[in-house]
Amino acid sequence: MLRSQICEEAFNPNPNFQNTCTTLRVIKYSNIPVKSNADDENVERKLNRILCIFGRLWKFNDFDLWSFLGQHGKLVHIALKFDTSQNKQCNYAFAEYEYEADAQKAAQYGQNTILHGVPIQIMKLQQNKSLVVYNIDKKWKLLDILQEACKYGRVLDLDVIQLPVGRTMFVEYENRSSAEQAKQNIPLSKLNEQMSEFEQKEEKQDKQPESQQNQIQQQQQQQQLQVNYSYLRFLNNQLRVSFQTSINQ
Repeated sequence: MLRSQICEEAFNPNPNFQNTCTTLRVIKYSNIPVKSNADDENVERKLNRILCIFGRLWKFNDFDLWSFLGQHGKLVHIALKFDTSQNKQCNYAFAEYEYEADAQKAAQYGQNTILHGVPIQIMKLQQNKSLVVYNIDKKWKLLDILQEACKYGRVLDLDVIQLPVGRTMFVEYENRSSAEQAKQNIPLSKLNEQMSEFEQKEEKQDKQPESQQNQIQQQQQQQQLQVNYSYLRFLNNQLRVSFQTSINQ
């Protein structure tokens, strides 16, 4: 029996990514229980069972989409994404299979497929093992940054470059769990111990108009250390930091 509902957290491949402009409608024709991220012993293994579907999905009804994706294995459920700001369905969705082998088979045979005259593409969900850290204070040396990154797992690649948003680190870990730990802990680490010039002017802020105070508050927020998943490859080979060479400096 079909169960479909609007929900925000019933199916979230990345629990650390929050977007208040989208909701989910879950399609489920099976009796296979849906496990939360907390129930899974290994998040990476769960991600191997999830596929991304791209295309004009609003042209299909729920049963057609379920039947098509279920040709190669048992589906747990399908999550359709909706843009609440524009009140329309997005052109992508997520499908979770009961077994990893079924998901791999569907991804292999489902690329550039035509369903009812509409092209769709099925791809494996990318396991993001990379982080980007913005606004690193200049007082921290490269060795300090490398040592901080290595606290949370094996680092495969690392870049430290200067961008308009400030000194920025791109780091790629060996596995997703290491990236998860780094994302949770780096904002609380010593890299966030920055001396802001605005902190030295608190008395003057109280005397300024509200518009100027809001502007200063925005600038303060922009200066705080920010850590997000990075879907970008490293930007410039000439700026690439040799990890083993740098650690010996």
